[in-house]
Amino acid sequence: MESYEIKPDKKGLCLMVNITNFVGLDDLNPGEGNLLATQFQCLGFTNFVHTGHITADHLRKIVQDVRGYITEEDSLFVACLKSHGTKGKIITSEEEEIELKEIVAEFNNENCPALEGKPR
Repeated sequence: MESYEIKPDKKGLCLMVNITNFVGLDDLNPGEGNLLATQFQCLGFTNFVHTGHITADHLRKIVQDVRGYITEEDSLFVACLKSHGTKGKIITSEEEEIELKEIVAEFNNENCPALEGKPR
């Protein structure tokens, strides 16, 4: 089994996107997402939490902005996306679909070299 070093003083970043408000769908309770963010904070992660009405453009900007905070000192990166969705896609507040692979690609070795060789 492969293992990774996790630095106690710089565990990494956690991006929590909790889309709770929707135009044509039922709104979601933010509670579970908030609880998960609290758990990562207790584990020593630096959290970036976004909750509420989030459009596709806003989600893309959030992802790009958070990517800019990742440094080579971070041990790992975690992203949690809570929303409605379909297989391989997340639905934003305006009922726009974004493929999860688009979000994952933002953190690959080419787009985020600080995470090369690290779990995400």
